[in-house]
Amino acid sequence: MLKEKKDLFLGALVNQPLLILVLIALLMNAEKLADDIFFLVHHHETGGTKGVDILRDADSISLFHVNLPYYFLRNSVEETKKRCLWGYRKLPDSLIKVVAEFDYQNKELELLVRTCIHRFTLH
Repeated sequence: MLKEKKDLFLGALVNQPLLILVLIALLMNAEKLADDIFFLVHHHETGGTKGVDILRDADSISLFHVNLPYYFLRNSVEETKKRCLWGYRKLPDSLIKVVAEFDYQNKELELLVRTCIHRFTLH
């Protein structure tokens, strides 16, 4: 039940800014822009077009560069490890090399990420 509530909450967090952006675009009589915003947000995890693929890859990189250090502070090592492996599965080969070169100020996190990279590359 808690996971369902968390998913609902996170969905609302994503959808509220999306709705605001779409409404602003529509108020400006920019229907194509509203459609583009809606499309990009809804497909940023999966890709599918050149533009959305770029957004998907940027989002995937930001997981490691921006979000993972904060995720590590709020969650257990095991949860962070799961998130790290989940993120690596999403990366294309060319971006795995980019992410593998990130340095983290927290050495425990850096060791965890290096362990995940090693584990991921063995499979």
